[in-house]
Amino acid sequence: MKKKLLFVILFLVVSLGVEAVTRKELTQEGLSKIGIKQEIIDETIKLDEKFAGKSLSNMDKDELEAKIKMIEEILEKDDRNLDLNDELFTIYILSDEKKDYEKAKYYLEKSDKYNDKFSSYFNNILYNRKVGKKKEAEKFYTKLRKEFKDKPLIDLADIFLEAMTDDDDSLLVMDENFLENNFYLD
Repeated sequence: MKKKLLFVILFLVVSLGVEAVTRKELTQEGLSKIGIKQEIIDETIKLDEKFAGKSLSNMDKDELEAKIKMIEEILEKDDRNLDLNDELFTIYILSDEKKDYEKAKYYLEKSDKYNDKFSSYFNNILYNRKVGKKKEAEKFYTKLRKEFKDKPLIDLADIFLEAMTDDDDSLLVMDENFLENNFYLD
């Protein structure tokens, strides 16, 4: 689990881009672009700071419940909040305590409206892998590879997706027949 968490953190750090220096600046920039009021942006940043350094695997059930409640309260004020929709998607798709694929799909659809293409494709791959929809995951993975070919983020996404493989032989995104030409970077 620690290896998976390390890959998630590494993926997020690299994929967030280099324009903004801090998570606070990224949040400010991203939410401002879609017209979120400053008050809600400030609440989002405050929530992020409150749970900084706490991964899903390190939170007990009560902490996770409190975080979800706080996120939902902010989303009631403006449900376009991309960061919080993404956070709830992550909680419902990856946490052991609160796994709920229907809720994950709901928040995925809400965040897809405002996410960049890379994040949208990646989240859809992750969701479809987790629910066992191999063909859908393949479709999004092919789009991701075509649009972002020759970019280091693709290799990082591959590493992350490989790390997310369950021990119970669930779907691997990179199985041998995944791409049209049966080739991917190792």
